[in-house]
Amino acid sequence: MKSPITCPPVQPARLPDDLISERKQRFLSEIRIQIPNTCSSAPPPIRTLSPTAEKILSEAARTKGIFLTAIRERNELHPATFRKAIEELVDIEFVKVHSLPRRTRGGKPKVLEILRAATPELEKLNLSFPLRKLKGGFLHDLYAYFIGIFEWREEHILEFEKTFGRKTFDFVLFRKTNPPRGYEICLSGTGERNADQIEKALDQSEVEEIVAVFEGKRLLNSTRQAVNRKNLSHRALGRVEFRLTGEYIERVLEGEHNARE
Repeated sequence: MKSPITCPPVQPARLPDDLISERKQRFLSEIRIQIPNTCSSAPPPIRTLSPTAEKILSEAARTKGIFLTAIRERNELHPATFRKAIEELVDIEFVKVHSLPRRTRGGKPKVLEILRAATPELEKLNLSFPLRKLKGGFLHDLYAYFIGIFEWREEHILEFEKTFGRKTFDFVLFRKTNPPRGYEICLSGTGERNADQIEKALDQSEVEEIVAVFEGKRLLNSTRQAVNRKNLSHRALGRVEFRLTGEYIERVLEGEHNARE
């Protein structure tokens, strides 16, 4: 029996040292590993409101629809101090100031819309955003609130975003001795578009009266003209009432004036 053939171990060839060094340097130069410097970034500064600005924000959050004049008088704030605090809240986008229309001459009442940036501050004060009843914007919901204050009676029921058939009203007032009354707050769009919504509302027999409320006379008049062009029956036209938001604002102002007296 033949003995197995054995081969001597093969030694791996070694690259020259200068070639190893060259390849090492080339490898290191081609690899770029960037480690973000997370330690140097400073945390966002903690915002501190002035005591007056904090008081104004608290009042606006606690009392829906409160006028700026009422906040200033209630807290006995100097006009200059009050104005500076409002500017402070506006500059940091905590609030937006809205001027509301009136039916009579005189200064327009102003209200504050609290913006989302103010959420941490409200949480710090154990407060929350004023509850909204409507899906639209701030003014849409605020006007519904003002209107509801003066239309509601103890025996009445208010239902917001109430749907009958294919029409959803901004809110419906259910009265004990009279048929329901539907309200539409029209702040934008064209006269034709608003007229279409009023016509759709008139198709709902469950609601006898329709109140369409507008912020300005121009949109009110163009909507009224568009409704008249639809050749609706005299009875249908008699079910529609056109109003201005300024009428309700005046009532709110009168209520505040009487309360002060």
